[in-house]
Amino acid sequence: MLKLDYNPKSQALVLNLYYSVNQLGAEKSVDNYIDVGSGRGQYRYENGEYIPDPQGNYVLQKEMLDEYVPGKQLDKSFRAIFYPGKFFSKSRPLKQFYTDTFVRFSNLVSGPVSWAGFILNPFDKGGADGTLLRDFSLKQDFYFFPSSPFNLRLRWASDDRENNLLVYGKDQDKRNSQSALLRYRLSPKNILESEVSKEKKERQNTAFNLLSIDGKSVRIDFTRREKNSLEMTLSNKFLREDERKSGLKVNLFELTPKVSFSLIGQGRLHSEVSWIRVNFSPADKVLPWEMAGGRKPGDNFAWAFIFDYKLSQTLSATLNYSGLKEPIRGTRHNGKFEVKAYF
Repeated sequence: MLKLDYNPKSQALVLNLYYSVNQLGAEKSVDNYIDVGSGRGQYRYENGEYIPDPQGNYVLQKEMLDEYVPGKQLDKSFRAIFYPGKFFSKSRPLKQFYTDTFVRFSNLVSGPVSWAGFILNPFDKGGADGTLLRDFSLKQDFYFFPSSPFNLRLRWASDDRENNLLVYGKDQDKRNSQSALLRYRLSPKNILESEVSKEKKERQNTAFNLLSIDGKSVRIDFTRREKNSLEMTLSNKFLREDERKSGLKVNLFELTPKVSFSLIGQGRLHSEVSWIRVNFSPADKVLPWEMAGGRKPGDNFAWAFIFDYKLSQTLSATLNYSGLKEPIRGTRHNGKFEVKAYF
């Protein structure tokens, strides 16, 4: 294992590197889903497959088949924040710009390793031959005018996950997205935020069909802050997705008012309610759970209430309640109360 942190006095470059190599192995497995009762599982069965759902009926148990495959576990992460205005202190335009790069890599491989690529190239995903498990994430941000009332963030992100240890074959998910986030402080109390995003999602699974989804979205938030205690936000979002294989087209519109209230030195109260309308065509197609954020066609409602309160210097309490109302599935409620003691 190797860890390196670099943070010079000029603060022009913040660099964090992490490498880890371990001799490990894995066994091929079969996914078994066990029915544990309504609301007690993490999956539900829908349209011929098991879908993640925190209020589902099924839990996942992996059955190992005693087919041991030796391999190497390769892990690395890389983060670099670069402030060119601190490096070129006489350049005023460069002081209005900085970058933030983050890469995370975790592969289990059974074949030969390209050590030069693994060590010297933080963006290298590793060779395809002999890959048993792959998990690669990349996020690249560019910030413009961060200290001014009008600021902009551009983001490129990528996720690549692959599992070759399942009996039925390869399971792979890919996501690539680009977004532009604009913030404008209209006044000391009012903030306007808008984000435009483009995303492509692909799923390849030998047991199910291939999905290729292209999505575009626009989100606009208006926030008003009254002193330090009360914050009110009205958020709305429009999403359009196209599934190229089936020709399915989905439109989503979401409207969410939010209210947060702080009890100075004692706690915080947050509440929000969302109305989500989903339409799709052709009507005779099945809507995959990866589209429309997992929402159902028609009118969906979601709400949340969170209350954190400091009872004393050593005790705090949290009340968390949320609900969801979907077409066909009806209304579901979820609540949790927690008390923490500090010694």
